Amino acid sequence: MRINLSDQAVILEVENSGPGIPSDERERIFERFYRLEWGMVRALELPSCETSPMPIFS
Repeated sequence: MRINLSDQAVILEVENSGPGIPSDERERIFERFYRLEWGMVRALELPSCETSPMPIFS
């Protein structure tokens, strides 16, 4: 996990060695309790994202 600060944004980077998130599902990773059909959890439960005044991208 890395956090980078700039004048206009806070960038949070999370990296792992797993199989990855399919590109067509990446926009959904901030949905609470989101799961792929085969059951592996792919959600980032980040309540602070809901109150952030800055846009959040995946």
